[in-house]
Amino acid sequence: MSLRPETLLTEGLDCLVARGMSRGEARRQVERLMAKCLGLNKREMIQMPSGVDDSIRRDFLSALHKRSNGIPLQYVEEESEFMDFTFRISPDVLIPRPETENLVERILLELEGWKKRSFKILDIGTGSGVILLSLLKYFPESAGMGSDICEKALSIAGTNAERLGVSGRVTFVQSDVFDAFGGDERFDCIVSNPPYIPERDWQALDEAVKQEPVCALIAGPTGLEFYRRIVPAAEKFLKPGGFLFFETGWNQASEVAWLCRSCGFSDVASFKDDFGIERIIKAEHKRL
Repeated sequence: MSLRPETLLTEGLDCLVARGMSRGEARRQVERLMAKCLGLNKREMIQMPSGVDDSIRRDFLSALHKRSNGIPLQYVEEESEFMDFTFRISPDVLIPRPETENLVERILLELEGWKKRSFKILDIGTGSGVILLSLLKYFPESAGMGSDICEKALSIAGTNAERLGVSGRVTFVQSDVFDAFGGDERFDCIVSNPPYIPERDWQALDEAVKQEPVCALIAGPTGLEFYRRIVPAAEKFLKPGGFLFFETGWNQASEVAWLCRSCGFSDVASFKDDFGIERIIKAEHKRL
């Protein structure tokens, strides 16, 4: 039996509003779910079919059920937008956030003169690959390596590399920070958005955030554990004059900057995200 899409949209709208969502936000989300089920983009949604069959109805109601039970929209859609690209995601990886886009934007500014240069990037804790793969798209002569401890995350990153057409310039390795790397690996740029939430902050997190992978969120008692592992070892894997970039948590930037200076890095600077929070750290490995 064929149903009018408007009937399903109304049903979905009422369902999400009943769960406490504003009517405007509920409308935006049910339209996105319907577009996903129909295989349409936003513009094509203007010309929705006059009817949908039972399979589309089942897909839509299944997606609606997940969303109404608190599963983040991006996990329901299995996609997320980042830096003008569309990435495949799942509950095995973090949902990309605006502050991580700010990290990529800062790297693009700092390395603006490298657009035609051949260089190598390492992304520690690559997850779905949004940071590394976006950089490879903007730096067409670059190559990259993404490491992650989670095998499922690496599989998703590989899928995204193929989606973005950069699979020939990237490799992925399962590793806990630098554990799987040999002594002869050298990179021009190391970037990381590591776990940085202290264990004590777990209970205060939004319930939607708690559905993301804990190992990608929680660092340990202080939240600084991964920076304390990466920074002292990074010199061994950076070429002279290479750069180290981090995303940091709230109120962590000054401590991470101090750590970089204490480990011999120069030109250490911190930058604010779009919310005015000191979020991004840049440090340069000493030149020969």
